[in-house]
Amino acid sequence: LFLEGYLRAESNSFRLANLGAALGAAQFHEAVGGGFFDLLNPPISIPDPGLKMIATIINVSPVLTVNQSSVGFEFGQEARNSGTLCDGDADPVQLTASDGIVTNNHDGTWSWSLPAGAGINGRTVTISATDKEVTRHRTFQLVPSLKIDVRPKSTSNTIDLQKDGRIAVAILGAPGFAPASDVSLASLRFGATGNEDSLLRLGAAQKPACSGGDLNDDGLWDLGCEFQVAAMAFQCGDRVGILQAVVSPFGSASVNGRDGVRLVPCNTIRTPTVIYEDGPL
Repeated sequence: LFLEGYLRAESNSFRLANLGAALGAAQFHEAVGGGFFDLLNPPISIPDPGLKMIATIINVSPVLTVNQSSVGFEFGQEARNSGTLCDGDADPVQLTASDGIVTNNHDGTWSWSLPAGAGINGRTVTISATDKEVTRHRTFQLVPSLKIDVRPKSTSNTIDLQKDGRIAVAILGAPGFAPASDVSLASLRFGATGNEDSLLRLGAAQKPACSGGDLNDDGLWDLGCEFQVAAMAFQCGDRVGILQAVVSPFGSASVNGRDGVRLVPCNTIRTPTVIYEDGPL
């Protein structure tokens, strides 16, 4: 059994670190065989090697766990996580979250959610549990993704590798997410892996070929951009196009979006030519 908390010995309070003893009552007894009481941090010198010290636990820290170390979600959708919570001496525990809403279920578990469209301070969420003396923290990572549409307002995601010079890809807006203002245009990449610098840039100023509008008729503002097919690095057999972009407030790390693609001409079935040669039997 490993506990962490505070103890009192001879009217002084000390920090308890990794007490390896089964506690069946409010007190524990530890026979000290050397010159240090080595369960304390920092160690305390005890002159009498045969001394027995009685220490009384005055607080056991809350124990907090997180079920998912990373939580994936699409902009416009709710994100969720959960975990367990225990306080060894049954103190009331207050839970807080750096982002989203955390709830103590009062059954040894907690639940966390980030409502669709809620503001986000960053990729790392910190859950904190505080009893009467101690606060414990656990963290997990947010992994957002973009909803994209290859060839918006079209029923086909076909890309002709020989004839298409460029195609449109839409980043779809969601409550609390406006691609036209939240996406860095200079960071946009699209292609087979998402690393392809295929964004079409216009004129001497190399202005990104992007514009805003409601591209899927849901009443929300989207961002549509043109990408050059020759720079997408697609090969026959690829079935997914990947877009990457830097999205505030997630700093310099890119966020991905994926949509299916159909590449042509790649589905032609070639009949092998068989050559028969006459020869002596």
